[in-house]
Amino acid sequence: MVKISVIVPVYNVEQYISRCLDSILSQSLNDVELICVNDGSTDNSLKIIQQYRKFDRRVKIIDKENGGLSSARNAGIKAACGKYTLFVDSDDKISTIACERLYNYAEKLESDLVIFEYFGEDLKNNTKQYLSCDYLKQNYKDETFSIETLPPVVYPAISETAWSKLYRTDLIKNIPFKNLIMEDVPFWAEVYTKAKRMSYYPEALYYNYLNRKGSEMEQKDKKYFDMFKVCELRKMFFKNSSCREQYQQLIDLLTIRDLVRTLGIIRDDLKESFYNKIKEFPKELDYEFYSGYAMSDVDRNNLNVYKAILDMNYDEFRKTYTVVKYG
Repeated sequence: MVKISVIVPVYNVEQYISRCLDSILSQSLNDVELICVNDGSTDNSLKIIQQYRKFDRRVKIIDKENGGLSSARNAGIKAACGKYTLFVDSDDKISTIACERLYNYAEKLESDLVIFEYFGEDLKNNTKQYLSCDYLKQNYKDETFSIETLPPVVYPAISETAWSKLYRTDLIKNIPFKNLIMEDVPFWAEVYTKAKRMSYYPEALYYNYLNRKGSEMEQKDKKYFDMFKVCELRKMFFKNSSCREQYQQLIDLLTIRDLVRTLGIIRDDLKESFYNKIKEFPKELDYEFYSGYAMSDVDRNNLNVYKAILDMNYDEFRKTYTVVKYG
């Protein structure tokens, strides 16, 4: 058994794929397998990864019809033979010490998964960020935690991205990605509620490049309506967890946050349909309870916007709220 399986979904990234693969194949930990899942690329991406396979036996290629990011990741998980699995997006890269550091840390703490920090670079707006979770960094150094031991308020402070964690492969073998926009959200919710020993590695090991032209996240349009299913799934996983009651209010607020935020960024010609869908969405919220619930200014604003959505028709709402007010 190899130590780490690195899964890279590949779709039309001929300009970026070499940077990604070079960062993986130059790892200080040699005992890794690189699983490239070509998801029906129509450019030279497949030819490029085939060249890499000629020179490095650790490269495995799965060539399949286009099915989307979730389908590609699921194919990679099915083929993974490593004790641990790491996801890397094909237009991103990882530190050359990432696999060694994460493997050793996971083994030391016997972790089901290791959360780690990362750099984010917005190519459209030319900004850079260092992303971390201060609470975990300060309170769980060299310790493990789980849904039972973490305060619920910490959950939204942890990135929901699949690629910011190292997973025990046997933990995620039966946790498939759903074919939805924001597929990482329900995946992380299910993993979070099932993992018994999570840990936090306080160092940035991943380089994420945002707003690349032609990227998966740029191709959204009507798939924004998937957010209703995403929110339903996240709520279901927590509802079925051992900490259902402790997380109920938080998950409701996250649902409001995500629906209000999506309404703010969805295409103008789809806003009214999305707005009406929110009004039809199952309402289990006790607004009077939340009106006295301690929350951030952003959450409070989102809650007020949500109540306005329930109380107003779209024309009334549009005259009262602008995009910059919500999300």
